[in-house]
Amino acid sequence: MPGYGYVSEEQRGVVLLSDDAVIPQVINDRLVTAFASVTITNANVTGQEILPIHTADSQGPRGDESGWIQVVSARATCSEGIQIKIVLPVHFSIKLAPGQTYPVPLNLSIEGDNAPKSMRIHLDLADLGNTKRWTVSTGEYELERREWGSAYKITFLDYDHSVHYAMAFPPEGNCEQWPEKRCPVVLALHGAGVEASSSYWTESYRRQKNAWVLFPTGRTPWGYDWHGPSFWNIESALDALRLRPGVPDDLVNSVGVNRERLIYAGHSNGGQGAWWLLSHYPDRALAGLPAAGYVKIQFYIPYFMRIGDAYADPLLRGILESAISEHDIDLYASNMAGIPILARTGGSDDNVPPVHSRRLIRMVNEWSRKTTAANLSEIPNQGHWFAGVVDDDVMQSFVDTSLQNASTQGLSLPALPSAFSLSTLNPASSGSKGGIRILQLQVPFRLGTIRVHRQNDQWILNTTNVRRFGFVADDRQEGLQRWSVDGTNFDKPPVVSGKSYLKGEDGIWKVADDMLWISEERHFSTYGPAIHIFDQPFIIVIPSTITERTITYRKMAQHLATSWYLFGRGGTQIVRDVDVLDGIAAQYNMLVLGGPEDNMFTKKRQPGLESMVKFLPGGGFQIDKRVYVDQGTGILFLAPSPTRTRMGLFIAGTDADGLLRAAWTVPFRTGLQVPDYIVLGEEYGDPSTGWTAGDGAPFGGAGTKGAGGVLAAGYWSNHWDFDARCGYLK
Repeated sequence: MPGYGYVSEEQRGVVLLSDDAVIPQVINDRLVTAFASVTITNANVTGQEILPIHTADSQGPRGDESGWIQVVSARATCSEGIQIKIVLPVHFSIKLAPGQTYPVPLNLSIEGDNAPKSMRIHLDLADLGNTKRWTVSTGEYELERREWGSAYKITFLDYDHSVHYAMAFPPEGNCEQWPEKRCPVVLALHGAGVEASSSYWTESYRRQKNAWVLFPTGRTPWGYDWHGPSFWNIESALDALRLRPGVPDDLVNSVGVNRERLIYAGHSNGGQGAWWLLSHYPDRALAGLPAAGYVKIQFYIPYFMRIGDAYADPLLRGILESAISEHDIDLYASNMAGIPILARTGGSDDNVPPVHSRRLIRMVNEWSRKTTAANLSEIPNQGHWFAGVVDDDVMQSFVDTSLQNASTQGLSLPALPSAFSLSTLNPASSGSKGGIRILQLQVPFRLGTIRVHRQNDQWILNTTNVRRFGFVADDRQEGLQRWSVDGTNFDKPPVVSGKSYLKGEDGIWKVADDMLWISEERHFSTYGPAIHIFDQPFIIVIPSTITERTITYRKMAQHLATSWYLFGRGGTQIVRDVDVLDGIAAQYNMLVLGGPEDNMFTKKRQPGLESMVKFLPGGGFQIDKRVYVDQGTGILFLAPSPTRTRMGLFIAGTDADGLLRAAWTVPFRTGLQVPDYIVLGEEYGDPSTGWTAGDGAPFGGAGTKGAGGVLAAGYWSNHWDFDARCGYLK
């Protein structure tokens, strides 16, 4: 790069986290997949850095970026002298703030069947505050050899541009019996703390004759309970598997992948994940094999013990709990009717007691109106894990039967019951049932249902709290000629592409002929709650103006970037407010730090935010008619991007303590109850640590109060404004 000096053999404060590399494997001397990743930390932290001013796409050095580094390029070497080419597979400059950790994505290429035994990776780095350039090098990474027929690793670029992997177990036979020679996939979801590549996990499932077995990571061994980022990781893994990486040339046309015909399986947290997929995305399920899965996090971890609930209005508690209730499997049990399910549990399991599996089986059978629709295999005197828990002869026989039933219909989905119900709390995290998908609720985060009665060539639909829905292609709609919804009759088959059905103010349903509503109203990509900000690639937007709160914003940005790496093994970029143009806002979700007095992007967006939050002179804010100006008050809230295709999560406060309270509340982990918006008072938690404990306020008497310190919380309407039906103002 012109203008840069060069410093060799010098780390310059950069730490390589060698144990966190993702390295592809080799089959027949050929890389299975091209993607790799090495993780680095910019340890240039003195505690006094001025928050940098830079643009995400700038290429040259800037004197006001002290301590920041940029990944300029990457190279690889090996002892055999084989040429390995590496490119950075992203369309932006990878820059790390002081203190930031980033998993650097790499795209490898080696000509021919000539993969080396090992390699070193060299990252060329630049100091953005001066003209220095230098290189850091890894140790030797082995390129592990695998034989075709064993479980092997596929690496891929996930939705946030970070590299992840999944393990794939190819079919023993081929896929020629299936349409288009594409095999179904058994999704095997691991439990909490389990590494997907561990042999004890991949060897727990048998190789299937005519199906792939896929072992995704969910992004980390702990993941997101297979929701949110973990779910999108599954989707990316399926996309990668569909390319048939690692398949020998003579087999590549006979072992295709059908990513829409799945058997959901897993153990413990993964068993819960299998239940979650069955209940949220039923129209992809051939069958379900959840083992030792729990009903929902509130049953697995006793939420009723939280002291903050003792100080909170019951209405507020309900709104907060609804932020995680979209993952309540029992609430979604209606969606599983008609799907073959065999749940497995140990009769003496003291980790996830059998009552979890019993409860869900009972509820599925209730909705199916058949006592044997779903079945439970409970093994006496066995605990949480035992030999064969996920794959003994009973479980394998169920898989064989499910695939045999599917083969008689050419991989068609299980038959629909004569009557079924589709339920959701959030269209952002649920799919279709019977080819029907709820697109909007009348009142967000209140339960929406569509009950369907099938009578010959007619379907009769009745709805509760549904504003808009649509149809997707489904072979089981064959023969459907007439249908009605809430008494409105349609005497022709439903439209399955590009259109939806909208309930008018008069209660009459009509066809919505186009997709323009997505540019005006909330939809599946812009529904909350706050944790859904991480379902798309995101950036952190910081103020460019230097103020007394600059150091606070720097610490917030470092904390948020590090949290995404820690909990999701993801990478994000920190950019300044004046560099966020509409093109960037259309591509990324954003964490926006600061109100309009500090952050120019917030100031630019201020007119479009006032239907939700009004920022007041002096640092306060207002929701509806309620004003919040007290010291130590923080707010975070979702708002649409200028193009309304993405979202921003705005984080602000009346002072530095309020800012920190809001920053600590960003929900980087599952189970955190943060709706579309939340206002936090000084009794909520310690701004310096985020802990909800303390010595007590003069008139409070019990220290910081968690939920009892929440001043407002709720969900915006479909038109992005305050809605008293799903909001709480203390």
